[in-house]
Order: sequence, then C-alpha cells, then structure tokens
Amino acid sequence: MGADDGSDAPDLARRVGEVLGDDLVERVVGANLDILDQHGMPSHSALLEVTNYYPGLAGVTAAMSQASGLSTFVCGLIVIGAARLVFTLSLFFLIELLTGSHRAAVIGSLVYAGAPNYLFWGAQFSYSSLAFPLVVFTLTLVVLRGRTDDRRRRAAYFAACSPLILAVVTTHHLSG
Repeated sequence: MGADDGSDAPDLARRVGEVLGDDLVERVVGANLDILDQHGMPSHSALLEVTNYYPGLAGVTAAMSQASGLSTFVCGLIVIGAARLVFTLSLFFLIELLTGSHRAAVIGSLVYAGAPNYLFWGAQFSYSSLAFPLVVFTLTLVVLRGRTDDRRRRAAYFAACSPLILAVVTTHHLSG
C-alpha cells in the first residue's frame, strides 16, 4: 500500500515530514474518503471515534474531491489552506472591531501567527483546523451584528451566522 496503488496515507510522513497530533489519524480517515457509505458520507473510522460524530472536515473534503476530481490529499490541503486564510482575516477583523485599532489588530494577528498552535496544530488535517476558523469567523460576524442598528444588516449577519454555527457543530465536539 502506498503511492503506487492510489492510497497516499502510508506515505504521509515521507511526503510532509513530521506528523503531529491527530494529523495521521485524520489523514487515514481522509485516505478512505473515496469509500463512501450509502448516504454519501465517509465510512466509519475506529481510529479516532470522535471523527465519526463530527464529519464536517471529512464531509467538506469528500464533497470537494467528488466535485473536482482532485485527490483527497489535494482537497485536504485546499480546505485547510482556505480555513487558515479565513482564520487569519477573521482574527484581524475581530481584534480590530474589539479594540478599534488597526495597529492592535496587526500586532495581535502577528503574535498569534507566531504561536506554535498556529504554526503546527492549526496547519494539520484535523477537525479543529476547520472548526476554530469557523468559530472566529462566526464571532466576528456576531460582533458586527451587535454594532449595527440597521435591521437589514442585522438580519443578514444572522442569516450568515446560522449556517456557520451548524458547520461548527458538525465539525468539532468542543467548539460546537
């Protein structure tokens, strides 16, 4: 089993380098995303039981893989990369909204970007790597909603938050 037979999970450590935390477990789950059950969701995983109850990351990756024809490895990179972009921008805007200062937002974002959690844990293919950016993005929208008096904008922020909250709940057990 390896790169020659289409499965890339066993070769993860060789391709990416050091494997951290849940990354290998999630990667093995990701390698099995092509084996979908009758409901179109990834099959059961005994490696990390919690992933069976919070299929957000696996579901997004499987949907992207099926829609685009790209491998689950590439789709996982795209999903986590997009989540990191959303997180970085959301963190900046959230700090700016709370402090009223661009400078504080830049400093806060740079400090967090230098933290080991951002550099390592948040960069791996793990359900928290998608859930945490969704939480920060949702919090940013909640703060924006609270700061406007326009009823239409408040309704728009509420409409945007509702599916995000559902996405968070289906992605991670602690942030949901």
